[in-house]
Formats: sequence, structure tokens, C-alpha cells
Amino acid sequence: MATEPQVRFIKNLLRTRWAGLGMESFDAGFAGVPLGSMDTKQTSAFIDRLKKCPEDADPAMPPHVAESRTKGPNDSAGDCETCGWLVPRHEGYFHGPFPTGSKWRVSHQVGACNTEPAPAKVEVTEGIYVGPDGEFVKAYLTRNDRIGGKVWENGKFRYVKGALALARNGHKLTAEEASAFGHDTGRCVFCSLELTDERSVTVGYGPVCATHNDLPWG
Repeated sequence: MATEPQVRFIKNLLRTRWAGLGMESFDAGFAGVPLGSMDTKQTSAFIDRLKKCPEDADPAMPPHVAESRTKGPNDSAGDCETCGWLVPRHEGYFHGPFPTGSKWRVSHQVGACNTEPAPAKVEVTEGIYVGPDGEFVKAYLTRNDRIGGKVWENGKFRYVKGALALARNGHKLTAEEASAFGHDTGRCVFCSLELTDERSVTVGYGPVCATHNDLPWG
């Protein structure tokens, strides 16, 4: 019988090809695949045939994206290679890879590019940043001496693809924003520790983190 990975791969292929194959919908097309009567070898041959079928045209996909070898909805935020403005997650496309420079690039959907010049990007170093929609982003140095990024979600900083793009399109955290974060969450935005000292609760962050980040305290 077909394996679970094979079934998932067939679903992914059909999602981008069902119209060109003359199917009424993806659900109808997948329901018509005789998986119950195919063994793994037959299923593999069926997958090879599907891969040779052209993908359905996406009217929202720019031509330069459609012509790329690999493309799809962007699963992380990034700067549009055409207009330079931020493309939020799942609101555009990734495409590539490219032989030099960035392995993958991001583009807006057709007609979604901003006609105004893109704002200057922030040079991201270690520290806390506030993204364009108010996201708190923590930029940190990885073991490979590169800058990584995490976003505050559900009570902690979590790894999120595209976090550094949010930081580049935002600004460095201010003392007022650090204080507001502490008042809202009861934790220091810099070290994530719970604020217990009465003075730190009042300020919104602790004295040690204030010193390390050159912020007022007391």
C-alpha cells in the first residue's frame, strides 16, 4: 500500500495541478486517486507522472516568480525584491534558489507592491527590536557568530522564520517600550525573568538589564 509520505506528496502535487488535470477541485481530484489499489511501486510511478504535469497558473504570482525553478507562498516575512517593502508571512511568494547571494527571495503578489520608496532598513545587532506591527523581536548572536532572531509569542521568545526581517523593518526598543512590556507581561523584555522587586515592577525592567542596555532606572 502507499506510504504516508507518498500520500502527502501526492496531495501537495495535486494542490498545484488539479485545474490543469481537468479536475473539479482538489478534493474531488484526490478522492479519485485509487490509492487503495496501488502498491508503493505503482504509487511512485504515479507521483513521477504528476511531477511532469505543469503547475496551474496563479494569477496573483508575478511572472518572474512563476518562471523560477522553485516557488510557493512565503512562510516567513521578507523584503520584496521588487519594491523593497516588507512582505508579511503568507502574503506573497518565495522563489529561487539563486546561484549567488540570497538563496531565496520574496516578492509581493501582483499589484501589491508599494509605489513609494521603501523606508531605510535598520542595521540589526544584538538587542531587542519592535517590528512594524508591534512585534517584540530579540536579536542574538548564534554559535556561528551570526545574528539570529526570536519573536515574543505566548509568554516567551520563540524562533520564527523571518524574525530578522521584522527587526530590519522596525526600530530598536525604547525605554518607554521596554517599560510598557514589563508592565503588560510582568517580565523584563531583555532577560525574560519575572519582575519581583518593587522598584523593577515600577520601572518595568531590572537594574542590571538597564545598565547593559544603557537605559534609565530608579
